[in-house]
Amino acid sequence: MEMAVEEATRCLQCKKPQCVLGCPVQVRIPEFVNAKPTAIARIREQFVDDYSYFRAGVTSLRANDPQGAEQGYRKSLELNPRNAKAHLDLAYLLLSRGQLKEGLVHVNESLKLDPNSVEARFNLAMVMALQKKPQEAATHFERVIQLKPDHAEAHFNLAVVLANLGRLDEAVTHYLRAAQLNPNDSRVPYNLGILAAGQGRLDEAVKHLSRAIQIKPDYTDAYVNLGVILARQKRFDQAINTFTKAAQIDPTNIPALVNLAITYDKAGQRERVVPVLQRALDLARAANDAALIQEITKRIEQFK
Repeated sequence: MEMAVEEATRCLQCKKPQCVLGCPVQVRIPEFVNAKPTAIARIREQFVDDYSYFRAGVTSLRANDPQGAEQGYRKSLELNPRNAKAHLDLAYLLLSRGQLKEGLVHVNESLKLDPNSVEARFNLAMVMALQKKPQEAATHFERVIQLKPDHAEAHFNLAVVLANLGRLDEAVTHYLRAAQLNPNDSRVPYNLGILAAGQGRLDEAVKHLSRAIQIKPDYTDAYVNLGVILARQKRFDQAINTFTKAAQIDPTNIPALVNLAITYDKAGQRERVVPVLQRALDLARAANDAALIQEITKRIEQFK
């Protein structure tokens, strides 16, 4: 506190005081300049409470200092264990590191304190999904949507969970709603394309995967899966172009090269098969992937 008062004597009264942003607990230093002793005492109290440490954690995280953020959140909770936001932000930090067990504790504590927190409920649903508890994840995603019907990520992730549970029609409904809420999310048409292909609706799958590529032109997985479907439809020239595009975007994409070679064979262009497979084999060796090396070597021998 005394140091802050000393710094205030040099205050230039900037319109955008960078000293506040740089302060670990965001003390509003300019306020000290003309503050009366009683005001100093009030500010002293204000910046030693749990919220000041919570704000310090937020500031540290924005400055790409997760360790400082964690210290701020934990200190905030020491002073006030009922700070729901501190529990939630600490949980988010822990979950991002893969510390699911402790992260889940803080998510649940946040929800006890604030049962209608959309953010906390969504994080809990994500933890359940990561822990491969799809039914529980679905329940929590549904609750998020009840609280906030336009939560695009909740619709998308609920659709993923429902698809894994085999509830495909419901999954499609939530994918379509996610697409309405966020038309530029390439994951939605991609997943719809995979679902449609799995059900044998190939024309629909082509439509969805093409849309994913339109949204995200460098979406190599979409190119590869689109190429596979085009090949299944015996549209070999289009499939070859699609696999070639995937390999151009990502020259290390082994599935694109292997499928390109297979499609060359089906299209009667056998002379082009082995050179492409050799490229894929070189990549597999560089990755030290024994299973892929064996598979590609076997294919090369068959074609030879």
